Amino acid sequence: MQTFVGGSDGKPTVVTDFVGSAGEVREPERTTTTTTLFAADGSMRSSSSTYGPVLDMSQRGAYKIQAVDNGIIVTGLSRKSTVTMTVDSNRADYFGPTFTSMNLMDAGGRMAMQINDHTAASLTFSAADYAYSGTPPPVIFPGRSVPTNVTRVYQQIRPEATKVWYRYAPSAEWKPLAATQVTEDVGTSDAPGAGILYRVDLSEVTNIQNANVDMRFDIADVAGNATTYTIEPAFQVFHEVPPGRRPGRR
Repeated sequence: MQTFVGGSDGKPTVVTDFVGSAGEVREPERTTTTTTLFAADGSMRSSSSTYGPVLDMSQRGAYKIQAVDNGIIVTGLSRKSTVTMTVDSNRADYFGPTFTSMNLMDAGGRMAMQINDHTAASLTFSAADYAYSGTPPPVIFPGRSVPTNVTRVYQQIRPEATKVWYRYAPSAEWKPLAATQVTEDVGTSDAPGAGILYRVDLSEVTNIQNANVDMRFDIADVAGNATTYTIEPAFQVFHEVPPGRRPGRR
């Protein structure tokens, strides 16, 4: 999942793209994603299903930006993806941090959407913060070059604020998981980096048969802006019955 934010004068353009397990941008979901702006009191300021809506935060204060998409994880199973940014346009930097990659891997290190039960699956994700400048207000699209009139500078997120959670649907109880920092890509002056790469061991999560697993990821930047990405469900844990054997009765 990638969310890139750019803009000036309190009216940024927010572009949200959801990325599949193979790193591909899920372009059809650009038309099914709804982005809503909420004021600090919870009142809705605007809502749009346009790809790359302009959000008016020129009245200085705290805001919540929420992008919601309802898609399909596998045939017959719906998935809800929600990106929530809490920002404050009083700050010089009011662009929230972003996730730049996310991959689910089975015990063999292969990318997957379904995981066998009781196996050592894992998940990796990277996150970064960026400062934007340029006129007219920049619009940054994943997979495309940054306009020559736009400067995008990499900034490290706050590592201590990174949190990962899971739950088995339909439970409402989130359980924490450890996110281990693997490396950091700071990029170059010409190509800002993808940020800090984390690895999450999912052995605890797969210790169950036949479950849909929701995931939540929290990150924050130095300025105080925060981003939460929730996937419901992120993947399935299933019990594979060996050939020639019948499933046991319960």
